[in-house]
Amino acid sequence: MRDQEARDAWESLRNWVEWMTVRYDISASLVPDCWWKHGALVEELSALHCAHRAAFHPTDTGNGPITWHAHFANAIPRLRNAYNGGCSKGHNTRRPRSWARARDIEEWEAWINQSHAH
Repeated sequence: MRDQEARDAWESLRNWVEWMTVRYDISASLVPDCWWKHGALVEELSALHCAHRAAFHPTDTGNGPITWHAHFANAIPRLRNAYNGGCSKGHNTRRPRSWARARDIEEWEAWINQSHAH
């Protein structure tokens, strides 16, 4: 994606998230103001945004809106799990998981050989 395309996509997502959180009265405890700093939230919200655009597209046969609302209801627990609070007084940076320190290759190989050898 080119720089301008990425910028346009982020702006579109932000505009939609702001509209959606107001329209559906979504609290900041579910989607905080710093949502874009939480990777899992970005993924969930991006998926909802794409589904919303498809569901309300003029070519939809009529089932899109109700289907989107069903998907939206199913997404609420995932949004809650993706964020899990912590930014009510400003963004709280969490260290992302990293495998950089994983040094268990020998243990891994031994486990594979022992557990799955035939």
